[in-house]
Amino acid sequence: MESAGVVAGTNSGRSLDEARSLEEGQSSHRSSLLTKEWISKRTFLYFMVFTGMCLHGIIQMDLVVENALIFGAPVRTAIINIMTKWVPPNERGRFSSNLFANNFGSAIFMLIPTRDVSQYGVGILCYTSALFGFIWSVVWFTSVSDSPIDHPRISAKEKTYILKSTTRSGTIYGSVSPQWIDMLCSKQVWVIITTDSFLLLAYYFTSEPAVVMMIESANAQSSCWLYSTGAISTFIVALVSGIVCDYLLSRKKMNVITARKTFTCIAAFGTAIAHSAIVLTRKEYGYQHTLLFMITTGFVGASCCGLELAFNDFAPNFAATLFGITEFISGLIAVLIKKIISEMDFKNGLPLDELLCLAISFFLSSGVLYLIFGRSDLVRWNQHYIPPRSVMRDNRSKYIIFKRDVNYI
Repeated sequence: MESAGVVAGTNSGRSLDEARSLEEGQSSHRSSLLTKEWISKRTFLYFMVFTGMCLHGIIQMDLVVENALIFGAPVRTAIINIMTKWVPPNERGRFSSNLFANNFGSAIFMLIPTRDVSQYGVGILCYTSALFGFIWSVVWFTSVSDSPIDHPRISAKEKTYILKSTTRSGTIYGSVSPQWIDMLCSKQVWVIITTDSFLLLAYYFTSEPAVVMMIESANAQSSCWLYSTGAISTFIVALVSGIVCDYLLSRKKMNVITARKTFTCIAAFGTAIAHSAIVLTRKEYGYQHTLLFMITTGFVGASCCGLELAFNDFAPNFAATLFGITEFISGLIAVLIKKIISEMDFKNGLPLDELLCLAISFFLSSGVLYLIFGRSDLVRWNQHYIPPRSVMRDNRSKYIIFKRDVNYI
């Protein structure tokens, strides 16, 4: 009888455990159904960054109208940081098109009819964009994390895919110690900074005075629509270039450095050739020439998957830092150029053709510089990983990686 009781108790205990396991399984199944992913976290992140950059462009135009000033460098630097940890290398081309999504937002602002602005006032635009910006911020802070490791609702499959692909490219999810001397003495860093500065010089000498003068000479009735075509074409070119670049890299049709140089040359040489053709063939700057000029200015968007991703190739752990330094130096140059442009007398000074030729020379210089000296090899100081103190006591040397597989994409 005692043995029978023991057996009965054991069976009842097993039944209870099985019931609990079944209940837990059903509960986890229900929770998995409730948290079923209709889109990947990477796609949701792309949508959030795109809408955020569009709102940034709209708010930037609001502040320009209100005679305020806003810098876009911190926002663009944050995108580079997110891209390093969240986006696999074969998807960074189309994600980096968000660097020019603020142009798309600015174009939306410029397409707002002036009669509506006159009727409701500029303030309604500021209040509306601020409201959408607040809603966007709430969604961002509640749905996005710094890395896939910290995200509470990402699937195990997607997390494994992101971590495997990004770590193969050299990304470290942990503490890294910046080697400032090696970083600032790196030739490749200054090649990118100089190339970006040349592109910025060309852009400002093209967009600031030249575009305004061309629009005035074209006698366009709707100058805002004409000016917005450049911003829209820049984002479209950036998006198309990113998709093509990702396709070529994922199918092994092109290696990384070839892709970076190709799309940087499209941005630099393509814009220079198109503007040269306009200068050489025109008799006067009419409406058609102005429209063509604005559309071809969008070739600069191809640099999103070229020069703009160069830091992510050879120093992914410090890409955001280096990109921020580049944006700071470029910002100083922009302030200097705006100061020079504001003191120019365009009516009695440089004609439009000479100003465009100066911009074309900067475009050509940037393309030649990166074509000759651009590289994508992973640098030694990128992998200066700081493991936990207990690990450092054992063997720290094995946590420093110097080489990367050439076929990491």
